[in-house]
Amino acid sequence: MRASTLLLFGFLATGAATDTLGQGVSAVVAQDYNRAEPLLKKALSEDPNLREGHYNLGVVYRETNRFEAAVSEFKTALPMFDESDRPNREKCLYGIALAEDGAQNFERAADAWNGYIAYARRFAGNEAVVQIAQQNRAQDLRLANIPSNPSNKASR
Repeated sequence: MRASTLLLFGFLATGAATDTLGQGVSAVVAQDYNRAEPLLKKALSEDPNLREGHYNLGVVYRETNRFEAAVSEFKTALPMFDESDRPNREKCLYGIALAEDGAQNFERAADAWNGYIAYARRFAGNEAVVQIAQQNRAQDLRLANIPSNPSNKASR
């Protein structure tokens, strides 16, 4: 395998693992999840610290209805991104909420949306994406039969 340098979503990585990661990410972008999964797993077996590998494997799992595994991968990727890396941290938080929604874990999804909203509001105020997350949270609260009030944990 040839060694390469790959710039993915703001981080520089080198080596065979990143060649494989690049192929896996390309497959995710092409929505070819059957091809992406083994590539991403191989890249992560070669370098378990590839945060984009964990994030993209989470996408594969979410898109193939393996929601618990998706949440696990997004949660693994999240702390690997620097605190100042807002876009990548946001996409992990958003991915967690979407996966919990997909699993119909509505109380956990509402909590995940709260986490995303709290983080995004620090930077985005009340942009459209925050409004969409608030709508998703409200729907999850209804589906979980949780009242939407400040004394309720999921509505905080």
